[in-house]
Amino acid sequence: MVGGCPSFLCFGEAAPTTSEVARRAGVTSATVSEHVRILREAGLTASVRDRNTVLHVPTPLGLSLLTANRSGEVR
Repeated sequence: MVGGCPSFLCFGEAAPTTSEVARRAGVTSATVSEHVRILREAGLTASVRDRNTVLHVPTPLGLSLLTANRSGEVR
């Protein structure tokens, strides 16, 4: 978690890979994979394979929760 939200949802740039999230969050790739799996099952993220890497992006639901969290609103 970075600043109260899943780190890869808060980077605000191109979809990061599992390794990039692990490096930035200071955890292992296995830890990131487990957390992403849980977020994906909850409908908050999507993972897209690009050749030999997996990119992680927030879904519209994930983005709406982040937006509500940043503004202090609950929708």
